[in-house]
Amino acid sequence: MQPQIPPFADDPTAVMGRRTLAFVIDALIGTALIFVTVLATFTTTEFASTLAAEDICTQMDFFTNNVCINSGSTVWVGESDDVGMLMLVWGVYVLVNTLLLPGFTGWSLGKLVMGLRVVKQDTFERAGMGANIGRGVLWVLDAFPWFLPLAGLILGLATPGHRRIGDLAAKTFVVDKSLVGHPTPVRGVGSVPASAPAAFGIAPPPPTGIAPPPPTGIAPPPPTGIAQAPLTTPLPPFAAPTGPPVVASPTPTPPMPASAPPPAFPPIPSEPESIDQPLPDEMESALPEADQIESVDSEAVDSEPQQLGTDGPQWDQARDTYIQWDPELSEWMEWSESESRWIPISR
Repeated sequence: MQPQIPPFADDPTAVMGRRTLAFVIDALIGTALIFVTVLATFTTTEFASTLAAEDICTQMDFFTNNVCINSGSTVWVGESDDVGMLMLVWGVYVLVNTLLLPGFTGWSLGKLVMGLRVVKQDTFERAGMGANIGRGVLWVLDAFPWFLPLAGLILGLATPGHRRIGDLAAKTFVVDKSLVGHPTPVRGVGSVPASAPAAFGIAPPPPTGIAPPPPTGIAPPPPTGIAQAPLTTPLPPFAAPTGPPVVASPTPTPPMPASAPPPAFPPIPSEPESIDQPLPDEMESALPEADQIESVDSEAVDSEPQQLGTDGPQWDQARDTYIQWDPELSEWMEWSESESRWIPISR
């Protein structure tokens, strides 16, 4: 069964809001430890007013090595040993929460609460101790200007993969805990990991030197150097001739004289036959010598089918009209009932 795709798999590092809350949680836990240490080790004194407490703390900070903290009319005073204990507690907390816990588990206390983990950018496995030590040391730069970590926040919002300086140097991401061990591509950072699972819709790249298969439904191109057979398109059942057939030859042929016999008429689907029927009156008026037209010998037509219609109009069963050869125009003509005249067959 394939693992379920998380809803944030399109950008697994888009967790800056949760990272900011995790940082606030870590800071609050550290502040609470400092406050508890101060209460346990510092000396407490109550003064009559807040102004008097502030004046005492100002004098002690200026003239002694003690640390004085006032809150209203209450003053906490810590000597050098107390200050050393305070620094030790803070250092141990930073070491454990920033370096050791992320190195072994991938989370700090704040990230644990927010469900985040620090992982390697190529495998999405836990970053490990070395990478987390580098991330922790570089907080010196990410925390600039130190009263507020603006450098790390700005880089985390602006860089691909939402990485601060420590992440860039250690090559780490901060992602949701469900993505640990599931490499997911991050836009603008490297390429798709070779081990990215198909459950996230990621196909691993093909091995080097092997071309990927063509998309489904598209035929691959023919090999180089092999001519592809030309495509044949079926011709229409009959195309009206535009004149005597022309045979291409390397040298031009002289034009046919007007007195020469007409060329063979192109074949038509059905063999024309002479039908003994009277010509229309309009056709007879259009023929200057129609009364001198002699009937065509059927035997001559059968013996010479290619010269059909050379002596006068002949009935064309396929075109349902009369046709004849015009030696002056060197063109086959047909009788048009709509125009009541002879027109070229090519029209």
